[in-house]
Amino acid sequence: MAASILIGLALSTLASEDLALIAGGLLAREGTIPLMHAVIACGAGVYIGDLGLWCAGRSRRRSWRVRGASGRGLPKPRCGWSASRLPRW
Repeated sequence: MAASILIGLALSTLASEDLALIAGGLLAREGTIPLMHAVIACGAGVYIGDLGLWCAGRSRRRSWRVRGASGRGLPKPRCGWSASRLPRW
C-alpha cells in the first residue's frame, strides 16, 4: 500500500510539483507514510521529470538551432548578426 502511494507521489510530480509536495506533506502529517519517504519520492519524481525534459531538449537542440522555433530557416546574414551578439558559454 505504501509503495503505491510513493509511486503515485513520484508520478504526480510530472503533472504538478507543488501539489505533489503538498500532498506528500499532508500524508506524512497524517502518518500514512514517513516524511522522509515522501521527500524522497517527490524528489525522485522531480529529478526524473527534469531529466526527461533535459533529454528531450538535448535531442531537439540541433534541429531548433538550424530551423528556429517557427520551422522556417533564418537567412544567413541574420544568423551571423545574431550569433555575434549572443554570449558564448
